[in-house]
Amino acid sequence: SQQLSEGDDAAVQKLLGDAPQRAASKDGQPGDPINLVLIGSADEIRRAYQDAGWSEAEKKTGKSIWETIRAVAADKGYGAAPVSQLYVYGRPEDLAFEKMLDTFMKRHHLRLWRSPVKTPGGREIWLGAATHDIGLDVRPGVVSHAIDPDLDDERVKVGADLLATGLVTAEQLVNRPDPLSEGLTATGAPWKTDGRLLVVELKP
Repeated sequence: SQQLSEGDDAAVQKLLGDAPQRAASKDGQPGDPINLVLIGSADEIRRAYQDAGWSEAEKKTGKSIWETIRAVAADKGYGAAPVSQLYVYGRPEDLAFEKMLDTFMKRHHLRLWRSPVKTPGGREIWLGAATHDIGLDVRPGVVSHAIDPDLDDERVKVGADLLATGLVTAEQLVNRPDPLSEGLTATGAPWKTDGRLLVVELKP
């Protein structure tokens, strides 16, 4: 794939100059680090992830919560299980996708937030946080997914999956000011990263 155009690169740099480093839980606890930037419309993003074998996460409803409980009880995958909400720009994710492995406890998932910045050509730019669940993390009062601590592996996986669809015009890794290198999830699990973000520009 190609590199971003100068104008799009400048727009991404402008966005990252004051974009949050991490998503946050509703009560303001730091959550997953932002490690993706997507350029495209919601429909273009949905099409690309669908072609890449990812499912769009359902909104939390009585039915989807019940399906999740059932999948965990049966140790089966539930491809569209809802994800917990995380906030960027004071609002929950606009889109969420996941790719099941063989069980609910192991899945790739990511959340996307529409940013206030657009490319010079008027295309939307989205911030994303992708993590790879590798099991359950059970602590007093909390049951959540344990994540693979090496976030950069997940960034590579998302990029490779999207590239394979043929719907990508450019992919490149970018640095941001004051990158994060390590931290803890909202539930206290450690992660590490080289701090770069993968920018993926989709075909219009």
